[in-house]
Amino acid sequence: MYFNRVNMSPFAQFLTTTIFVCAYVASSGIAAGQDDNSFTQQQLDNFENKVRPILVRRCNECHAEGESEGGLSLRSRKSMIAGGETGPAVIPGDPENSLLVQALHYDDVYQMPPDSKLPDEEIKIIEDWIRDSASWPKHSDEEVAVAAGGFDIEGRKKEHWCWQPVVAPKILAATDGSNAIDWFLEKSLTAKGLKPNGPAKRSSLLRRISFDLTGLPPSQELIQQFAIDETASKEQVIDQLLDSPHFGERWARHWMDLSRYAETHGHEFDYPIHDAWRYRDYLIRAFNADVPYDQFVKEHLAGDLLENPRRNPDSGFNESVLATTFWFLGEATHGPVDSKEDEAKRIDNQIDVMCRSFIGLTVACARCHDHKFDAISTKDYYALSGFLQSSRRQKRVIDEDRKFENAVREIGSIRQKLDSASAKFMEKIATADDEDIAKKLTDVAAPRLRFHPKEFSTEAADGKSNIEFPLDNEHWKLDGFAFSNSKKQSLVVSDNVQWAHPNTISSAANGTRFGGVAHSSTFEIKHKFIHIRMKAKKTRVELVVDGFRMHEFNAILFRGLIFKDVNHDDYQWLTISGELNLHLGNRAWLEFRDSGDGHFEVDRIVFSHDRKPPKDADQVFNATEIASLVSGPYANDVASWVLENNLEGLFDAGDSAGEIRDLARQIRAIGKKLPPPAMAFTIAEGFPEDEHVFVRGNHKTPVAIAPRQFLTAIVAQDDSLDRQHGSGRLHLAQQIIDPDNPLTSRVIVNRVWHHLFGRGIVRSVDNFGVLGEKPSHPELLDHLADEFVNNGWSVKLLIRKLMLTAAYARSSKPSPEAAEQDPDNVWLSRSNVRRLQGEAIRDSMFVASGRLDRKMFGPSIPVHITPFMNGRGRPKKSGALDSQGRRSIYISIRRNFLSPMMLAFDTPIPFNAIGMRSVSNVPAQALIMMNDPLVVQQANEFAKRVVANGSTIEQRIEFAYLNTLARKPNETELEKSKGFINSQARRLKADADSEKVWADFCHVLFNVKEFIWLN
Repeated sequence: MYFNRVNMSPFAQFLTTTIFVCAYVASSGIAAGQDDNSFTQQQLDNFENKVRPILVRRCNECHAEGESEGGLSLRSRKSMIAGGETGPAVIPGDPENSLLVQALHYDDVYQMPPDSKLPDEEIKIIEDWIRDSASWPKHSDEEVAVAAGGFDIEGRKKEHWCWQPVVAPKILAATDGSNAIDWFLEKSLTAKGLKPNGPAKRSSLLRRISFDLTGLPPSQELIQQFAIDETASKEQVIDQLLDSPHFGERWARHWMDLSRYAETHGHEFDYPIHDAWRYRDYLIRAFNADVPYDQFVKEHLAGDLLENPRRNPDSGFNESVLATTFWFLGEATHGPVDSKEDEAKRIDNQIDVMCRSFIGLTVACARCHDHKFDAISTKDYYALSGFLQSSRRQKRVIDEDRKFENAVREIGSIRQKLDSASAKFMEKIATADDEDIAKKLTDVAAPRLRFHPKEFSTEAADGKSNIEFPLDNEHWKLDGFAFSNSKKQSLVVSDNVQWAHPNTISSAANGTRFGGVAHSSTFEIKHKFIHIRMKAKKTRVELVVDGFRMHEFNAILFRGLIFKDVNHDDYQWLTISGELNLHLGNRAWLEFRDSGDGHFEVDRIVFSHDRKPPKDADQVFNATEIASLVSGPYANDVASWVLENNLEGLFDAGDSAGEIRDLARQIRAIGKKLPPPAMAFTIAEGFPEDEHVFVRGNHKTPVAIAPRQFLTAIVAQDDSLDRQHGSGRLHLAQQIIDPDNPLTSRVIVNRVWHHLFGRGIVRSVDNFGVLGEKPSHPELLDHLADEFVNNGWSVKLLIRKLMLTAAYARSSKPSPEAAEQDPDNVWLSRSNVRRLQGEAIRDSMFVASGRLDRKMFGPSIPVHITPFMNGRGRPKKSGALDSQGRRSIYISIRRNFLSPMMLAFDTPIPFNAIGMRSVSNVPAQALIMMNDPLVVQQANEFAKRVVANGSTIEQRIEFAYLNTLARKPNETELEKSKGFINSQARRLKADADSEKVWADFCHVLFNVKEFIWLN
């Protein structure tokens, strides 16, 4: 951010100074007035998710239980500031002088914890927390102490409102014809002795409706029809905008805040999350289609498991599975010293985001201990963890226009003929005269034929036993079009036509243009080498340790565990070794991926302590040996030899061989017509696995297993979940959307209310627990939740009902009584004045300038990188300043290189689920609107439109007002604007028609409060 007033007009200079001073005073006032209990939700989230686990795991043993060492208790913010025998442990805002930080750094006086110094990453978390005011939940020390004294789930359920069933309240008929929502609100106003405001101006209401539904200012047609001519009704405007494709763009952005959407992993090098934009596009389409919310939840949690997934109406691809990208949008680190700890952190984030988003609870707080306040036990937390332990990230083909599905179906009919021909061919070989055939094979082909039997020594060179990992269905899952028509020992259609070896895994049953993934069951790493015998073309082979995937980008500490492009013309051994010895005792699985332009066939997998793979008995066969193979267990190999070497005449099998080759050519021809497959990261089923409870959240101290199930407070004991087969995620999703669950429907209707009214009925939209706030209108909340479910979980219908209320349309100016009695407008006697979010401000400037490209969907546009955006992982090329005119939602979100404008206007850093953005008032916002090159650029473009759309100064001013404020200027504004234009012309010694003159005027309009606020 920079501040430059050179060449500005006097008016612009005055505006800059005024905005700067006002913003500085406002922000300073906020900071100065902050007390211990006024922390933002993001600060509290950071404490609960990052800081508290460290304190519990590293410090509580000596400084929280019983008699605290040195008189220092770390149980509360108050006790930390008070300190112990040597003084305050924490000085909020000043980590350098905080004794706690000095002790963590092992200075000359203090060295804590005494056993070993904390990792630098954890010390930095504590430092950053103290620097950011050392946030802490607002409950008193006494309440914490009581909470630590015992754990009674049933007692806590009875004590807190959120666990109680949704009860539809009785509604008395309203005499004035208002709907039930207004009846509830006005009943509360009457009880408080307040009167509701009248309706807002039509121009203000139109901007409110348009921005709430589309994130864009109203069109000139709507302004004319609704605000000027008054020929269109509020219902007509709302219905028109609900049907706009831009509705999905606006409401998808709300959900992206919850899913911590980003397209890079952050951490040190900001590695990419490939194809994340497909999830963003899924959200836009889902909101535009008004997918029922219960279906939306199921798709997010288990879209890969739906028996009848939702199909895209245009291209026919599976929409449901795209939603599961939601699980993998979090931060990720490379090169963790402890991969199990890294996995625990990733799953912690996944659980936290899922629970905050769908049920509005901070379940992750129970990772280290039973929840301090809510009816959530540590066992509950690890029971949820098991659902994710039993699932895996998978790259999946997005089958647009169902090209791959149709091709597989067509190949399936060809394969029936192929299987029939191969059966005849095999019968000819099996019934041939062994001695005669063997002699002919020996004379003609034996010198060229080498066979690799599966006989091997079970003893490694060092005397320790090898272990052969089975290739059966019990230990492997196959997913993808490559396996759709596969059978054991079936004919493989790759570069050659041959029979797969018995007990192998092959991805070439349909040719080589169909992707697929084969992944094994989970096993403990006990050997230093894993030998894999396979033949392959363009195949990815990976050992996945504790679900860790970042070695795709940086293999430090995981070297040798991934082969990105394996090409073996014939069966060869591939050895996984490298730094495998660093992971002995960890759990892992093997994965083979055919991305659709190759194939693989895995023949053997051997775990060994011997660096060398088992020795193959390579040999050239004599007649006697060949005779034993023709009708024996290796008849498939003999058949492949015959076909490969054109020896079918020896068996009188020419007709069958010719048919096999012809059918194989047909299969290959179908594959060649297919486009390169589009891919997306989704979730997939792993193998059933329950997680242990970790004492104090430490993965090194596991105790009893926590069987997978939903929260005990909602499902006391789940006997209906099949824990032996599959992850159980679909079952979990069904329980979350069950109407008997009192949380899900309440949480979503409260989110919608928050986005439309500026404040939720439950203000803490992501936390319905004890640490959250109580509902201001509990009966109304239950009424909305009950109706929402009964009306088919329709988000659009809910939005329409809320926007048609009298409460939504009220003016925003408070009466003296309301300002005094209800300064926070809890009871909604008026509309809340709301600042536009950063995306809407930016997009509004593009609408005004006429430079907005309304194209939807597709890969993200690279973010513009300023000279001040430095660091590792910095993109080599910057995106254009105007991002090609695309809407803000389509600009790439790189965790380490976020847009300065979006950050200044409180777009959340994508760390956790954020349902309520901060609304700050800081100098950076004013400085951006005055000095950012993008703002100046769009003001210049806007000026061109203004000059071209009016022949008089009055017409141009009116055009500019309509395109920024959705109204005409009043007489005073018109006269002041004309005076400004004329003074600018004199200052610049230019004609009043000059675009330079009008550019300053347009820039001023961008800085008017009314442009970035909704009244």
